Amino acid sequence: MVDIDIGAPQHHVTLPKTAIYYNSYGDIAYVVKAKGEEKSGEKQYVAQQVFVKTGETRSDQVAVLTGIEPGDVVVSQGRNKLHNGSPVRVNNAVKIPFSPNPQVSEE
Repeated sequence: MVDIDIGAPQHHVTLPKTAIYYNSYGDIAYVVKAKGEEKSGEKQYVAQQVFVKTGETRSDQVAVLTGIEPGDVVVSQGRNKLHNGSPVRVNNAVKIPFSPNPQVSEE
């Protein structure tokens, strides 16, 4: 009989790798924050830069240990066009593919 101590279960916020901007100053993600309402009654949103500490990766997902809280709205596409305070429009119609076992394609 063999006993293997694997530790207690851990719960992490995970994000697609495309949501993290890796650089020499620290890893960055952009969180979407409500700014107010326009005259048309539509809500305005801005991108807020936050430093994150990342952990293990699995497939195309990365664990975020600090900087992002459960429920935060995070920019996952187009982050290279953003800076702190950039106006953003939330579009959840475009789904990011998630596969626990991604395969390389020749397309």
